[in-house]
Amino acid sequence: MLPSLLHPVHRRLLRLLGHVSACRSSSSSSTPSSSVLPSSILAHLTPGGIGHITLNRPKALNALTLEMVRSLILLLSPSTPSSLPSSSSPWDGTKQQKEVNLVVMRGAGGKAFCAGGDVVTVRKAVLERGMGKLGKRGHEAADFFREEYKLNYLIWEMNDEGGGRADGKEKRRNLEVDANGTKKCSSSFSSFLSQPPLQISVWDGVVMGGGVGLSIGSAFRIATDKTLFAMPETAIGFFPDVGGSYWLPRVGKEGGKEGGKEGVSALGRYIGLTGVRLGGWDLVKAGIATHLVRSETVEEMVREVEGLREGEREGGLQGRVGREEVEGVLAKWAVGGEEARQKVRGCMLAKRAEEIEEVFGGEGGLEGVFRRLEAMVEAGEEGGREGRKEWAEKTLALLRKASPTALRVTWRLLEEGERKGREEGRVATFPMEYRVAMGHMNQESDFCEGVRALLVEKGAKPAWRKRVVEEVTEEEVGVFFRDLGENELTVN
Repeated sequence: MLPSLLHPVHRRLLRLLGHVSACRSSSSSSTPSSSVLPSSILAHLTPGGIGHITLNRPKALNALTLEMVRSLILLLSPSTPSSLPSSSSPWDGTKQQKEVNLVVMRGAGGKAFCAGGDVVTVRKAVLERGMGKLGKRGHEAADFFREEYKLNYLIWEMNDEGGGRADGKEKRRNLEVDANGTKKCSSSFSSFLSQPPLQISVWDGVVMGGGVGLSIGSAFRIATDKTLFAMPETAIGFFPDVGGSYWLPRVGKEGGKEGGKEGVSALGRYIGLTGVRLGGWDLVKAGIATHLVRSETVEEMVREVEGLREGEREGGLQGRVGREEVEGVLAKWAVGGEEARQKVRGCMLAKRAEEIEEVFGGEGGLEGVFRRLEAMVEAGEEGGREGRKEWAEKTLALLRKASPTALRVTWRLLEEGERKGREEGRVATFPMEYRVAMGHMNQESDFCEGVRALLVEKGAKPAWRKRVVEEVTEEEVGVFFRDLGENELTVN
């Protein structure tokens, strides 16, 4: 299964939440530099130190903009910007500094957590300005992906003590020893003075692409009966980024990041290549969600979570809210027992597990996937399980709508992500994804064409540069993985 994602290890986090209330003011600045957050991000702190972050663009299904990314980095920063006054305190009106114990991240509007990144604006920036030197700071497209990936990595690090290493030996903090034999932290989070808070992400509605990046690294990922989850990037000529190259190769595998056979999981290929939409119970089956809670009980669950530190006022909070404490509350509200077992057995991923492994776990590369699906359609239901042909037809349709170049790039990305994650840990994930993202930032790319057709003109048929995957060469794929030199991304 996907690693039970993650144990806490880092320091005083979200101190900024002690300076902001449930702010509803608008900000025209693309870089938050004051105590006022843009209206697209709401934040408040409860008396018990539970920090709430709400993505607030409901009409856009809370799609993630660069302004929002920068606001979230500000909120999750290990240090409090000096420009923020310490006189405002959203919970008791005093100047007392209190640490945030736990972070709950949600989406406004009742329909989505976050439907992805604002790629329409990214495409517009590329069309209007070109790109010039790939990855150069100051270009909105480069800045968006650079800062989004840094935010994604920060969230993983907040919640993980294993550092993303397959062997589980590397700790999150990179400790060095000085001349006096004292350990010192060389990570970018060295200014923290205590453990970081864990994050609960509530997937009550649509969660796709960039929304997955904001939450897949959370210690607790709460699906509901309304959850609709997907990594649909190949349909717009892109690739499953925001950490997808790390978690997709491992999803559904025995042992997750702690072990299991080498190689990309068939389930990860299925999710990443096709962009298939998954429901809440599919996510439970795959180990992507940690809990499933009925949508109508989410508010009560959150209120009980808030009660974990109520009553602790003067004299300081009595330690972080621990994993076991949170688990105790969530387990109370999660659907369990025989009902959960039946729901998991009846979900699509359970019903089609045999076909997914057969098609996406076989040999022959991407061409082999197409051949097996075509053979499955040809054979119909003969010698197979009920629904086999229908599943193969739907899966073929998803792949044939996707950009052939994006499919080739994704195939290699998942292979590279599996290897790099196993050998170097998760720290290698986002620099690689940044190179690949920048490889898509040109005016003639399938990315620009796919966004035009599907998101700007809403439903037009994209004219991909290559008609079928066989036309895409390894040399063409290799271009997307080229080193960016001085513009390489560093995350720690």
